[in-house]
Amino acid sequence: MRAEDLNLIDLLEFKPEQGKILYKGWRMLLVDADALGTLRKELVDTLGIDRARGVFSRFGYKCGYEDAQRLRSLFEWSSDAEWLAAGPMMHCWEGIVQASWEGIEYDRASGSFLMYGNWVNSYEAEQHLKYLEKSDSPTCWTLTGYASGYATAFFGREVLCLETQCAGKGDASCAFKIQPVAEWGDQASQAAEDLKPAELGKELEYLSVELQQKLQIITEQEKAILEKAVKDAELKALQSQVNPHFIFNTLNAIARLALFERAEETERMIYALSDLLRHSLRRIGDLVTLKDEIDHVRDYLMIQEMRFRDRINVEMDIDEGSLDARLPVLSLQPLVENAFIHGLEPSIKEGRLYIKARRESGFVLVEIADNGIGIDAARLRSINEGVSVASSKGHITSIGISNVRQRLQHYFGGDCRLHFEGRPGVGTTVTLLIPASPGEPASG
Repeated sequence: MRAEDLNLIDLLEFKPEQGKILYKGWRMLLVDADALGTLRKELVDTLGIDRARGVFSRFGYKCGYEDAQRLRSLFEWSSDAEWLAAGPMMHCWEGIVQASWEGIEYDRASGSFLMYGNWVNSYEAEQHLKYLEKSDSPTCWTLTGYASGYATAFFGREVLCLETQCAGKGDASCAFKIQPVAEWGDQASQAAEDLKPAELGKELEYLSVELQQKLQIITEQEKAILEKAVKDAELKALQSQVNPHFIFNTLNAIARLALFERAEETERMIYALSDLLRHSLRRIGDLVTLKDEIDHVRDYLMIQEMRFRDRINVEMDIDEGSLDARLPVLSLQPLVENAFIHGLEPSIKEGRLYIKARRESGFVLVEIADNGIGIDAARLRSINEGVSVASSKGHITSIGISNVRQRLQHYFGGDCRLHFEGRPGVGTTVTLLIPASPGEPASG
């Protein structure tokens, strides 16, 4: 039998009652060309053009290889060359392309193979142009895959078909050439890779690279939203670090006062505690005025004065011009509490606490000084470096300080300063420097 005598009309059986089309017992399908064009676009959009090309190339290879095997078993060919030429004829009968070959040369003994010809009316080039756009490279992926599979099954050795021209990239028509992979040189590397079965490891690597590329093109607005979400999460984490030590001591003091003191003092203490809690329950991300923070500290000091009676004297020197500065809520009270717990409370001498605030050259300077037991050099260095240090009482000396420091840096960056100075037996001074207005970053 010659290739030109191939007639699929005699080979196909249409069995609508079974929902089947049979080709000498093998089931075939009639598929709409536009549906395949849509599928091509979906795969390109979803997987990218390189991976989509690989899918279609392997699909075509399977079709060609199977057709070659079936045609060999179905017919007695006049020669091997006729069996090979039947491949282009199958493309014609299947409605894929008008295919013709111009030259066939092969020698199985030496491993040489060459076949070349033309493709006209390629359905694949048409669909690529319809659903995508003119390409910089050949687009007949299933056609070249089919020819590679058919010729490989015929020759018994791996050969590869490439397009030498393609209508999908603007040429008048398509032309193909089939030869051993090695003879293509560098041209064959991508096409040979496309025909290899997909490997999970490579697919995962590809997806990882693709994900990184997509992450790099996130819009600036999306980045800002993500950064804000991270910052909010960090602030909530900081809020969870609040030490309940003071709250429990205060409640104990209220209980004692209720038994042994006059009701007026108990009432004052409860009101102060109420105000303290109300201020503490504000969102940790809020900015408040320095006046709000000073009022909060006054409530705290009133309760501490009730506890310590005349053991501790407090002086405040607050410049009215500094009170409109804004800072994160609960910035001052942890510093004052630190002075009580770690400076004044352990000391046996009469305690003094001095709080000062003044405006200086675009900044507001707040100083909190005590004459308590002081801080040794190693602990002082750790606190200024932001390292948490456990005290002998089991408190974490710098956890509240670190909380304040991180929130100040979140809002003001380098335009703020929190610094501790002190000597054992002498006392400790905390210096807080913030912009006079959050809208006026410090300069110089």
